[in-house]
Amino acid sequence: MSPASVLFAQAATLDAGARALLLHSDDLELARWAVAQVGPGGCVTALHSSHSALERLAGVAGLDVSDAVYPAADAHGPADVVLVDIPKGRSVARAVLWTAGQALRPGGRLYLAGPNARGAKSAISDAVTLFGAAPVLGYKSSRRIAFATRTN
Repeated sequence: MSPASVLFAQAATLDAGARALLLHSDDLELARWAVAQVGPGGCVTALHSSHSALERLAGVAGLDVSDAVYPAADAHGPADVVLVDIPKGRSVARAVLWTAGQALRPGGRLYLAGPNARGAKSAISDAVTLFGAAPVLGYKSSRRIAFATRTN
């Protein structure tokens, strides 16, 4: 598992039966972990812009994959949980956060993790603007994970 994915596994909560989205991560171990957490009654969908990443992820049993660049509320929501591997570029990260928020049900949880060098601090700051709060849950290997809840 990548260091960011270890943070997800340590800090994120995925309930049995949950509907979850995995955004911009090509980590097979994280995908397997998410599928195991939600169990057979749940659903995990991975969205990634890379065709090769989607091909790798398609090999994870129980994982749905989508070549949609961003989640669409009608196709991928309402999600109970969204896991965002923070993409490079602040404008891209902002777009991912906004659309992740749209795909979440009210009360749904967003976890975002990534390296500081890729803009984790800025993305967390943007999540605070969008969600009202996004406390940092942990740090590891110059990466951080934060949590936000959709309130409406």
